[in-house]
Amino acid sequence: MQYSYHPVHKVEIKNRNVFDAGDVPCTPYNIKNALQSIYEYAADLRQFTDNVICVGGDHTISYSLLKAASEKIGKPVSLLHFDTHLDTGKRRPD
Repeated sequence: MQYSYHPVHKVEIKNRNVFDAGDVPCTPYNIKNALQSIYEYAADLRQFTDNVICVGGDHTISYSLLKAASEKIGKPVSLLHFDTHLDTGKRRPD
């Protein structure tokens, strides 16, 4: 049996659209240009939807994505960060 209703959000899942916007075109060799490219790409996506989910990339991309989202809605936004790397946690003493 295939379920298409989400009881918490009270929505028919089959009636939702998901779109893969692809990779953000940016250069890894100039951080200032890369941040601006990421911001512009995210701001452009915000014209079409109020919900953008970004997956992948390094930690640098978050600032530009949050900036674009915050400007679109006119108030601060939050970040939910899933990371499987140890570089963002507190190091244990040896």
